[in-house]
Amino acid sequence: MKPAPDGHQDAAVTRRPWRVAVVGCGGAAYGIHLPVLSAHPAVEIAAVYDREIGRAEQAVSRFGSRVAANTAQLLEGADLLAVLTGVHEPWIEAALAAGVHVFTEKPVSLDLDRTRRLCRQADAAALLLEVGAIRAFDSAVAELRRELPEHELRGGWMVKADGHDAAARQPFLPPGAAPYTFGTDREPQPPAVLGPVGGRALKILLWQGYHLLTTMALTVPNARPVSCTLSQDRATVHGIVRAPNGATIACTIGSAPPGVHLDQVTLTGSDTTLTAQFPPPYGPAGAGTLAAHSAQQRPPLPPRGDDLPAQRMWSAIADRLTAHGRRRAVPAGTRHIAEGVEQLAYGLARLTTVNDPASSTGESVPLTSEQP
Repeated sequence: MKPAPDGHQDAAVTRRPWRVAVVGCGGAAYGIHLPVLSAHPAVEIAAVYDREIGRAEQAVSRFGSRVAANTAQLLEGADLLAVLTGVHEPWIEAALAAGVHVFTEKPVSLDLDRTRRLCRQADAAALLLEVGAIRAFDSAVAELRRELPEHELRGGWMVKADGHDAAARQPFLPPGAAPYTFGTDREPQPPAVLGPVGGRALKILLWQGYHLLTTMALTVPNARPVSCTLSQDRATVHGIVRAPNGATIACTIGSAPPGVHLDQVTLTGSDTTLTAQFPPPYGPAGAGTLAAHSAQQRPPLPPRGDDLPAQRMWSAIADRLTAHGRRRAVPAGTRHIAEGVEQLAYGLARLTTVNDPASSTGESVPLTSEQP
């Protein structure tokens, strides 16, 4: 058997499933990733770790595998570490240092420079660093890009408003389990250069608006941030970007009353307007739905597949692992998308203003909602 660069036996040669270790057993694990991983023929759950051992034990009882007692046990024999915790960077660094590929929930970091350093670390170790840019695997986004390429855009608007999502997570969790795993973590901080206003805007953009910004980065890949405003209550961001042809795209990202979920993208061209609506991500959720409003008759939109975005994402990761293991050309992954999203968010955050005298006090603004 030919050993893989990370020292593990090459699953592409042995034809065994790829071994995925999972750290973090909260809503994202139970509601999105563990159900897909446990059912996927190309992967198996190698080990599970959570700082609250009861959550890990419940995950193993439901999805199989074993409970790891520490980082060394978690990474032992693993091909890839899935980072599903609230704080990502230390786990990414530990896995890369151990020669293990990484998948991380979004964002990689609130600090764009640190994200780029982690990407360079992965490249230097010849390892994959994948990011949960799940919207890249949504057929509604693919149809938006196909029907309205960037050079045909005339304008658009995007809205993400989400109520406290603990209620959305609870149905997928074991009885009594907390919907979040990062409550006692030290809260990640954005670059100090952004100040309290830009820092708060960045948190909203990357924690509440990441999927929306993924859609923006994919449909308007060369967009340039123009302006960004933080609402007086520090709960909502209003941003504007401009495509190379001058088309203006506006976005609003913020909180909503409990139980309200609005995730919608509308793009308009010279003869058509398309609106995509996306469901909450848990379940795992199906693809977004797309409606066309045309000024003249157009061919019907092509049908979408029935597979779920999360399934498509993990199949793509398995394919990339196989190509990597066989020393073949590795298909493009999600890392470049994640870097684009974080760069877009950082550009908007740098421009953020707020009509509130308190913004000039220099005091940091505490979070008022949970991190999605």
